[in-house]
Amino acid sequence: QVPPSWVQGLRLLHCEGYCLYRPDLTREMTAAARAAGALVSIDLASFELVRACKEGFLALLRGGHLDLLFANEEEAATLAVELGLAQPGDAHEAKVAAAQDFLLQHIQVSIVS
Repeated sequence: QVPPSWVQGLRLLHCEGYCLYRPDLTREMTAAARAAGALVSIDLASFELVRACKEGFLALLRGGHLDLLFANEEEAATLAVELGLAQPGDAHEAKVAAAQDFLLQHIQVSIVS
């Protein structure tokens, strides 16, 4: 249980992607941060995590819990394939672009490097 006062003065909550292995806690903390007016960022951490925690990530994304996202190209390409936005045989750049297009429909900033 996290005390309600933890968000006082909070301006940014950064989540490491591995927090997606605890989706209820992550959702609770990101919702509290957003309700307090803070921005919420996440780093996807690994392409394996994208596969394993896709549903939890999508719930945060579509639920308006995230503002900024950091990913490398492999994580973005994996996300595109996992979501059916691209096919495994598509060019790597096309997969990354498809992921970026999707992400920017839900968040303010998506940084893929």
